[in-house]
Amino acid sequence: MVHDRASGVFVPVIYIFGTSRTSYFYWDMIHFVVQATDQQINPAKLVCGFETGLMDALSTQFPNAIVLGCLFHLKQALRRAMKRYAIPEEKCIIAMTRGVLDMLTVIDPAQVEKSIKWVKRDNKLHCAQAGFSTLSRSGVNYGVTLIALGSSSALSTRGTCSL
Repeated sequence: MVHDRASGVFVPVIYIFGTSRTSYFYWDMIHFVVQATDQQINPAKLVCGFETGLMDALSTQFPNAIVLGCLFHLKQALRRAMKRYAIPEEKCIIAMTRGVLDMLTVIDPAQVEKSIKWVKRDNKLHCAQAGFSTLSRSGVNYGVTLIALGSSSALSTRGTCSL
């Protein structure tokens, strides 16, 4: 995207459609964009979906740029994971509500572990207010990987679903 100073909005300038989602494919496509712009691209930040291949290719092509996943794609990935682990639709809706799971995106990376506990407690409260009981130890296991903004490492947590 390029910022159009006249209108004050960002405008997409290149669209790439492909059937592959490998690091090699993404690397080639990004390389073609860099070549098409006479290597004039030097981004400070890049925002993309949560595809490992894409994030790796962007980090390789632009080593000085910060690669961030966007909130829309994070929530989309979390929604798919909740469906994969058979979390009921009503609980998915609660988890996806603004101010629930997305709260983890605005915290200091050093506080992620403590914040996961807070989000679990908050989810239980939202579920209780909606009339849902949380699952017991025999409930559905879930796994969520959170990529803390500003951190190069990912934190995984696994446990009993308490959405």
